[in-house]
Parts: sequence; structure tokens; C-alpha cells
Amino acid sequence: MFSSKPNRAFQADLDRDQARRNRQNHSLSLRRKDRELELQKKRKKILSENGRNAVSHEGSRSSSPNTLSQKRQQQQKWLEELPKYVQGTSSEHRDTIFECTQKIRQLLSHSQMVPIQQVLDSGVLPRILQFLEWNDQPELQFESLWVLTNILSTDNVEWCRAVIAQGAIPLFLNFVSCQNYALLEQAVWTVGNIAGDGISFRDLLVQNGALGMLKEACKQPFNPDWCYTYGDSDTGTTSDAVAEKRVLRTLSWCVSNFCRYPLPDEPSTTLVLECLFHLFNTHQKAIVDDDADVSNPDAIASNLGWSLFYLTKDIDTYADSFVMQVMNKTGITRYLIQMLDMKNIATLHSVLRAVGNLLSSTEDYTSICIECGVLKHLYNLMKFFYVDEKHKSDLKLKELCWALSNITAGTPAHVLAVIEANFIPLLLELLQNCPLAVGTEALWAISNATATLNVNVIRYLVEQGAIQSMCNYFTKRFYHQSYSKSTDKLMFISLECVQNILSADDPQLHRYAVQFETYGGVDFLEWVQAENNVSEGVYNKCVEIMKKHFGADDDSDALLAHPNDVDISCGTNGQQFGFGLGPSADKKINTTNTNNNFQF
Repeated sequence: MFSSKPNRAFQADLDRDQARRNRQNHSLSLRRKDRELELQKKRKKILSENGRNAVSHEGSRSSSPNTLSQKRQQQQKWLEELPKYVQGTSSEHRDTIFECTQKIRQLLSHSQMVPIQQVLDSGVLPRILQFLEWNDQPELQFESLWVLTNILSTDNVEWCRAVIAQGAIPLFLNFVSCQNYALLEQAVWTVGNIAGDGISFRDLLVQNGALGMLKEACKQPFNPDWCYTYGDSDTGTTSDAVAEKRVLRTLSWCVSNFCRYPLPDEPSTTLVLECLFHLFNTHQKAIVDDDADVSNPDAIASNLGWSLFYLTKDIDTYADSFVMQVMNKTGITRYLIQMLDMKNIATLHSVLRAVGNLLSSTEDYTSICIECGVLKHLYNLMKFFYVDEKHKSDLKLKELCWALSNITAGTPAHVLAVIEANFIPLLLELLQNCPLAVGTEALWAISNATATLNVNVIRYLVEQGAIQSMCNYFTKRFYHQSYSKSTDKLMFISLECVQNILSADDPQLHRYAVQFETYGGVDFLEWVQAENNVSEGVYNKCVEIMKKHFGADDDSDALLAHPNDVDISCGTNGQQFGFGLGPSADKKINTTNTNNNFQF
């Protein structure tokens, strides 16, 4: 039985906040997929980096079968000599210790069949950790950190547990505040890998003061005097700008791993937000320059977007409300929305998701986003992904329509802002011309706008072609596909949208009803009534619309019998939306919390 309560609460007497929460469920599968992909990101990042450096050390990057065979043979030889290397790390000669530690690191730098378990079973781990305290041997410290980075870059939590059990966390954190980018970057990698391996490991880092140290690292302006080169690393051989971006990518990625799971309390949440604030505030130029590489999946801004996505994904919790308050007062929200102007695809993906979370929260916070210019950025992106053939993306258009639907699910003032930003013609075009997944999200946005039941809003929608676009969508979405129970929710929303529009019709001329029948809408309603698989709720909704707006007991029969004799146009002037929304629309969008004077 179809519930009598609509699945999306967009009527005036229902809870708009609940409507936004329901809309989040609609995209839950996409979010889960994103999280699964991101869980693999740290391993790919480390392995690709280590693999690049290891291959650079060994020579050519040839992938011929002979070369691969030679590498496997060399790996097997090193593995057979592992006991000798382990014994060498206990030598009295520093050169021997360094050479053997480096060999162990190279053994762990292969991209396939990495012998991590064999290295751990050799008992060398405590000795490697000891080297981290040899402050007069920074090159040995670097090689030791690299060994540990490779061990921690896997998804095996037992290997992570083995490293932590040896007291590694305080040793790693000592390097996060060091004035040596080669050591700092390796240490941040290890910390990020531990944080990404589970909430218990992440909380151990928090308890050991990791967030405070990361905050200071994020706050520190780049200092070229801190660039050093060790072993196979190219940290100190690149330009200052490249070195800065490399360090910031690692730092921002590490911070995002701390955000992956709900943080334990407000102080730790505040520290994470401080990290993000300082990355935004101190390194704006590097973030923008890094965006020039449009295909780079590890862009600084992309990592920042994922951090904020994770922090705002649970919009019903008190902690999340606290997050948004701090974001607003520190200006992080404005920084985030400005990143919608970036061109890197990975950045746009994460930032758009984070912004979508904000728009799914409260009406007040949606108002703040509008004040920060979110509509201008969303409109530019929608044109970019729809009009530009080179960058056309149905997935991005779907996300953009989803974000807009959360705005139109808000107050009448929010709907007016969407209209004044000229979204309606574009949404209607997407509704009838794009693949069904995009059109369905566009329908949500339009339907929410009609839920205001404001006659001026609906008149404008009809003038822009809403009825024809909807009828075209219904034909494409429902007529040519077998009907199933899973279609009921969308069908019910479609019928509510029709009902909202027809309820605002001229009671004398019935222009909207005539348009609806002219474009095949009545045929659609009759088809729905005749469909055996529709639920009782959908059937009753169709009957209600037919009786109220297309009944045979009033004077409208003559008009409906001769639709061509009736002027079905509406009285607005082109694209201009020059009217108010009544007293409720005069409510000023709340900007009292948009100052940036918040002090941590």
C-alpha cells in the first residue's frame, strides 16, 4: 500500500528540514561509492610515489616482460638476503646500518608482492624505530620513515597495529614539527595512513596531540630553506613552488583522513577546522596554482573538499551543527564555495559534494551559502557541464540539480533567489533533453519550487515552458519503460508537481489545464490510471487531479474541447521575474553570522 504521506515533505505544512534529509538518502549510493574509492586513495598515493622513486633509483621505467622479470629476480635476491640486511642494521658501522636500512626500504618499495610480513617477522621493526631518534643522522631517519610508510600504506590493520604497539606514534609526531620537509612529509604520510586505517587508530593519534602538531604545520608558511634531498627522494631537487605543493598535498590528504570518521569531541573538531582554515588562509596562492593541473587526483583543493565533505555528511548531529557554525564564523564556508570556480575535476567533485551537504542542512545555513555566492558558481558549473561538449558530464549535472533541489526545498526567498539566478530555463531544458537520471533531479528542483504554491512563482514556471517540459519528461520516463513499484515515489512526486501547478490556474480560463491537455498530460494521467502496477496512492492522486481540474461537470468542458481557441500564454515578460513572493518572501536572508572575526 502506498503511504498517504508524501515521501518528500515539500508542502507548506510539512517539515522542510526533513525534506532535505530525504533528499540526501536519494544520493546515498553515490556517497558510499565515493567513500569506498577514497578508502583506497592513501594506498595508491603511497605506492605510486614509492614506485616512482624506486624505479628512478633503479633506472629506466621500461615495462617490457624482460625488465619486469629482472625486477622480480632482483626482489627475490634481496628477499633471500633480508636476514643479512637485518643483521647489518645492528652493525657498529653507520655506513653499513644506512645501506642495510635502505635495502630493506627498497625491498618494500615494489608495487607487487611486497614482503611486509617477512620484514615484520624478521624482528627488525624495533631497530628501525630506534633510528628515528638518531637526530644526527637525518638521512637514516628518512630511510627509516620510508620503511614504516611502506608498511603502513597497506589495508592490513594488523601491520598497522604492530607498528603502533612498538610506540611509533610519538616518534612519528616528533617529525611533524621539524624544519625539514623531507622528514616532515614522510612522517605526515605515516600519520595519515594510521588515521585512515580506523577510528580507534585515528583516536590514538588525537590523544597523542597529532592535531595540534598538524595545525602548526598547516599554519607555517613555506620555507625553502627546509628543503633537503635524501636517497631516491626528489624533495630538494624540485623548484620551491613544486616542493611547496607537494608538501601541502600530503598535509591536506593527511587532514582529510582525520575527518573520515566522526571526531570524538568539539576540541578535536575545532583543531581539524583550524588545520583547514590555515591551509586556506596561509596557502591560497599554492592552492590556486596547484589547480592548474586539471587532471591531478591529489590536488590540495580536492583534499580540502573531501575533508569538509566528511565533516558535514551527518547533518542531523549536534557535532555537525557545531562544524557549520565554526565554518561560517571563520570564513571556511566562503573559501569552500569559492573553490567551485576551480577547474580540476577531482576538486570539483569533492567540493560540490561538500557544498551539497551544506545546502542539505538548515534553511539558515542555505541562506548563508546564498549570501556567499553559491548560486552564481552553481550556474556557471551547470553551463560548463551542459553546454561545453568537451566537458559535458551527466553525473555532474545530476549533482548540480540535486544541490539546487535542496535550495528550492527551502523558503520562498530561496526559491526567488534561484529564479533570479536564471536557473529555471536551464533546469527545464535538462528536464526534457538530458538522460533520465539528470531529468529526474531537475524535476525534484522544479517540483520543490512549485511547493511554495505561490501563484507568481508558478506563473513564471509555466511561462518558461514548465508544463511542456514536464509532459515531455513523463513521456520519456514512464511511457517507454515497464512500470514497477520502485517507480511509485517518483510518480507521486510528479503528480504532486502537476497538482501544484494546476492549483494555481486561472479559475475562469483554465490556461494551465488547457496547456497540460494540449501537451499530452491528460493522456498521461489516463495511462497511469489504467496501469495495473501503480499503487493505490498514485491511482487516487490521479483521480483527484482529473476530478478537480478535468471534470465534466463545469463550464471548462467547452474550453477543453477546443484548446486551440484559447490563449494559453501567461503574462510575464520573457526572462524577467519582476514580482515579489508575498510577505514571507520579504524575510531578509540571515547574514548576521557571516563575519570572519571568529577566534580559535
